[in-house]
Parts: sequence; structure tokens; C-alpha cells
Amino acid sequence: MKKYVTLSLETHLFLGRIMKEHALFLQVSFPEKEKDFRQRADHFREEFEDGLRRAVQLADGVVSEALLASGEVVTEYTVKAECQTSKLTGISIDTQITEAEERLRSDCSNNLNREMIQAVRRLNHQMARALNGLIAFKEEILRQVTGCRLFTTNYPLLIEHILREAKLYRQVINELEHKGRISPAGIREMEVFWNQIMMEHAQFIRGLLDPTECDLISWTKLPLDFQILQV
Repeated sequence: MKKYVTLSLETHLFLGRIMKEHALFLQVSFPEKEKDFRQRADHFREEFEDGLRRAVQLADGVVSEALLASGEVVTEYTVKAECQTSKLTGISIDTQITEAEERLRSDCSNNLNREMIQAVRRLNHQMARALNGLIAFKEEILRQVTGCRLFTTNYPLLIEHILREAKLYRQVINELEHKGRISPAGIREMEVFWNQIMMEHAQFIRGLLDPTECDLISWTKLPLDFQILQV
């Protein structure tokens, strides 16, 4: 059960933040006339922000030192990036969550009891429900965009890209709930999955660069070598 608790919380710290940021990407990408889509994206952003806040509260003294040292949870730039994003978009971002993440301690708590396990299980179910809604929302957006019925500044591939990440998150939660761990085969699949994701990140960055930024464009070609790792 210790592995179940630790892996669940570490998954939420990493992927829960990604989901709330994806919802923000969607929210700011819609024109003003699409108030319904903007409000729905904001709802999911707040829902995952709430889940991440709860994960941080439960994770203190429980998660591994390796995770906290990896930069996967938070970096020295995260709060500054959130403040600037909030300033530019007018969307309120709770930086106190990030500040709490910066104070997280590792492997120093003896809170692994029935209450803790039940709290983690409730959080897993909460995030799984939120993911079901977010996945359906992203699928709807993708259908509308590719059917020329909805405008967004996001590429269709980016919408598909963040949809795949949400489905991976749901898959990991389901595996933890049914098996209490992530299988070796699942770990290998995730390695291949993230290679593909990182390659696409480079493609998105390249597509957003001014064509005159030759040096920056040349740097985006390096992550495309992730394709080779998947063979």
C-alpha cells in the first residue's frame, strides 16, 4: 500500500499540474464569442487545480526525494511563469500551490494508515472523474475544429496531443486502482509515449517561431531525434 500511495501522489503532482495547464491553454485559445467553451475550460482548470492542491497536502513527507529533486514537480521558474501568465491573460492562478510544492519534504512521514489510504483513493477517484470530463471536452473540441465549426489558436495536433496525455493519466490511475502499481510493460510504454510527446513539443515550438529565428529553429531539430529512440 505504500507504493500505491506514493505512486498515486507522485502521478498527481506531475500530471495533475499538466492537466490544469492544458485547460488554461484551451481557455485562452478561444475567441471571445466562444464563451461556453471558455467557461468549460476554466471549470476544468479549477477542478484540476483543486485536485493538485489536495495532492500537495497529502504528499508532504510521503513522496520520494528522487521526485522532488527531478524538477518534474516544480522548478525555480514556475512561480514567476505563473505570475506572468496570470498578468498577461487575466486568469487567476493559485501560486500558493506551487509555493507549497517547493516546501514538500520526502520520506519523513509515518502517515501510511487507513485514513491516508482512503484519502488517496478518494483523490484518485476525483481525478479520474475529472479526466473523463476533460477527455470528452477535448474530443468535442477536436471534432468541432477539424469540422471547421470552431476556431481556436491551437493546432489540431496540439489538441490531439493533450488528449493523449489525459488518456495516459487516466490509464495510470486505473492501473494503480486495480493493481496498486505500474507494471514493467506500462513503464516501457510510457517511455515510448514521452519520447513521442517531447518530439511533438519541439514541433510546436518550431511552428510558433518567427521564420527569421534561424538559430532557435535549428535547436528545435534536436529533440526530433526522439523518433530514433522509438524504433
